[in-house]
Amino acid sequence: MTAPLFVWLGKGLCTLTPENDQYRAGHRGAIVVFACRAKDIVDCCRQVAGEFAEHQLILNGFEYLIDQEHIDREISTYERELIDQLGSYPVQFKNVHYFKADA
Repeated sequence: MTAPLFVWLGKGLCTLTPENDQYRAGHRGAIVVFACRAKDIVDCCRQVAGEFAEHQLILNGFEYLIDQEHIDREISTYERELIDQLGSYPVQFKNVHYFKADA
């Protein structure tokens, strides 16, 4: 029997690898809001870390990571768009907020 899949919403805190185009522009970190369809939180973390790595981002942690059923606030329009696209791929994000290291 296949384990049920849950929808996870999170905000990932990342470090850029030197291969990332934004690294050459002086950026060293990024914040990414994402949606993921996964069987549990461990599977979610693995999938998100792998997807971020493909974009030259190292996942360091989360501001939040919670399954959709237990979120205690309204889901944003952006998060709803990501959730709606999970049928085509299990990890969805569009916007990456890059930032430079403090001087």
